[in-house]
Amino acid sequence: MSGMARDDNRNQFRSSDFSSQPDTWAQRRRLRPGTPLPEALARIAPPQRTEPGEDGTRESVWVPVGMLGLPDAVAPGKPVRQRPGTTRRVGFDHATILFDALERARSKLEYTPLATRFTGEEFTIAELRSVYETVWGHPLHAGNFHRKVLSVPGFVESTGATTERGGARGGPRSRLYRAGDARLLHPALLRPGREESVR
Repeated sequence: MSGMARDDNRNQFRSSDFSSQPDTWAQRRRLRPGTPLPEALARIAPPQRTEPGEDGTRESVWVPVGMLGLPDAVAPGKPVRQRPGTTRRVGFDHATILFDALERARSKLEYTPLATRFTGEEFTIAELRSVYETVWGHPLHAGNFHRKVLSVPGFVESTGATTERGGARGGPRSRLYRAGDARLLHPALLRPGREESVR
């Protein structure tokens, strides 16, 4: 799977799915050993199994993004600061690097079919919704999300099959979908709160 990937030779992270920009934080900065990476980005780069010290690091830790204490928004030109009381501290300007990477991933989900890369080849709309909820950090209304996904031409296509059994609370079996051929989503699926600001 492409995307955020660890380079074991140099202990750097590179980004391909995230960035159409030639010069990103992830490409030009080294992350300090022990810097926690958000759980949302862990979906893009599964942890590599290495012994401590084998690749020059003392420790690599994967944590939920909420444990990083990153702000929801930052004014342009202002440094990103972790919230007071955050137990997982990151050094130097790594909060800014992580904030920018997470914001880039959140934005890419709005206008590209990137989310389909984090599901199986066949998936339900609920499984696709869980990717958006994980990266955006907000619960989404199931019915509205379903309607929006199916209204975007080329985003997903039905396989004609269903799951083997109904949902956890019973009910009918869910339809299965696969990624469509769209490269951009139009209309875009906007994050909660962004829909009002765009109108």
